[in-house]
Amino acid sequence: MWSFVQRLLGQPTEHRPKPSLSALDNSTFDRTKCVVHEVPEEFCHQDYNSDRRQVAMVIDNILSQEECARWIAETEALGYEQALLNVGGGQQILVTEVRKSLRCTVTDSDRVAELWQRVQPFLPEPLVFRDEY
Repeated sequence: MWSFVQRLLGQPTEHRPKPSLSALDNSTFDRTKCVVHEVPEEFCHQDYNSDRRQVAMVIDNILSQEECARWIAETEALGYEQALLNVGGGQQILVTEVRKSLRCTVTDSDRVAELWQRVQPFLPEPLVFRDEY
């Protein structure tokens, strides 16, 4: 829709505004209210020929109820689309038997940094990232 409006106005489509979410106030964040639930190893993909361990966890209260409500309202205003399944080579397809949901994708490096600041203290050390999956 946005590209259609831009064409009507004679604007180039590459100037589409980037979706963003409101900032988190980490100065008021209380990590003592967080509860960490580690996902059992049998539910995590493991390379048993390696000493590497994948970690999955749920962290309750990483966002306050107010922050959740605000981000939900902001993403609803941006709009949701059918979630597609990645099939490789940059291709995605609709497979509702596997993924039957909607999504709103927001790429916002400032929000990533704010969330990382909250999550990082709960992660095991050392944490090593790999480019491959």
